Amino acid sequence: MTGLAFVDTNVLVYARDASEPEKQRTAATWLAHLWHQRAWTIQDRYGQSWWDSLIIAAAQVSQCRYLLTEDLQDLQRFDDVTVINPFRHPPESLD
Repeated sequence: MTGLAFVDTNVLVYARDASEPEKQRTAATWLAHLWHQRAWTIQDRYGQSWWDSLIIAAAQVSQCRYLLTEDLQDLQRFDDVTVINPFRHPPESLD
């Protein structure tokens, strides 16, 4: 699967709902696949660690403009997401 996927909230609920075990397994499989696919793309493209790639993927999926962390290079860009070290920039410096 190469295209973007929008996930309805009911899929998220089923991933946590043990009352429907088959739907829970299937929803969890889909979510894991989508997260891993995006994180692998980031890891391959930018050479980031797996865990950092998951964080960057979460920021991208959430359409965040900024990712506040001291663990990545300050002002580094990952497509539309810019890393901001919160210990180097005050909140009012962001537009």
